[in-house]
Amino acid sequence: MDGLGKTETDDQEIPISRVLTILDFVDTLPCLRTVENHDREKMLLSVWYARQVQHRKTSYFQDNSVLIKAINVAEKFAQGNATKDELIHEQDLIRSLEPNHLVNIDRRLLELANYVLQGDVEQVWRLVYMLMPMRTTNVLETEFRRMINCLKEGQQYH
Repeated sequence: MDGLGKTETDDQEIPISRVLTILDFVDTLPCLRTVENHDREKMLLSVWYARQVQHRKTSYFQDNSVLIKAINVAEKFAQGNATKDELIHEQDLIRSLEPNHLVNIDRRLLELANYVLQGDVEQVWRLVYMLMPMRTTNVLETEFRRMINCLKEGQQYH
């Protein structure tokens, strides 16, 4: 409560940009679920995160076409250039792939494709964080902060 300048709880909404100044990035990320009317920005952030690992090649996804196509469809949808039906079609395609025989990294890439299409930033971040080399994960927080600043300033995130 001290970080909010309050002595007791109330029903007043707290801007996520304020939450980010009080909590660290990892604790703030789940709060993004409560931010309404910004599905486009959440999906674009999911797309940006997924693009950080789209080059990963594995035994099953040698060319990573499944993940790359999912990322592209999600991005087009967020930009208004794809329909909800196209998004659903891509999700159905991913669900039709048999994940039981896949090794962990292949399964994670398949999960990542599905979460990108849902615009689930928290799950996308979790998977990308696992797939990225540890020394490069700070770019995830930097991009999250950039999106939050755009929302705070009323600017369009892209």
